[in-house]
Amino acid sequence: MTRAPRWMPVLALLAACVPAACRTAEPAVAPRAAAPAEGPCTLVVHLAGLDPRVQTGTVPVAVWGSAETFMKDGRWIAARSVPIADAGAPVVFRGLPAGRCAVSAFHDVTSCGQFRRSLLGLPIDPWAVSGGASPFAPPVWEKAVFELRPGENEVTLDFVSSTGRKP
Repeated sequence: MTRAPRWMPVLALLAACVPAACRTAEPAVAPRAAAPAEGPCTLVVHLAGLDPRVQTGTVPVAVWGSAETFMKDGRWIAARSVPIADAGAPVVFRGLPAGRCAVSAFHDVTSCGQFRRSLLGLPIDPWAVSGGASPFAPPVWEKAVFELRPGENEVTLDFVSSTGRKP
């Protein structure tokens, strides 16, 4: 029986740290524009921490309506994707129902339409969630949720990156 070369475990570790191509993970797919709703609320989402002048790609933004559907692909109540060039302007959702909701977004740097993760499961793309986000922990409904009231509501999403680089 032959023994594996001494460098084999090191190679395996390095391979695990190399970013995977567009592999899916929650939130997986860039949201397509949702059908207009008939509710009394408007939500204005500000995107903080992205510099549209030096970056490429798109920014998918999703509004979630319950703990059961939070961060489940395609289960948002409203969603849209904006070009990074427009990330300095607020993303506005009109006609939302009043009640509890959360908002998430990610910077689809490669415009592949998916939230990319490394083989270790860490996010590659910068991301944000209402209530704040940790670069190393998945978002939770209890921290992200806020009350959406009739009229205009505002939320700011601060982007984080698990790569240690500024998004």
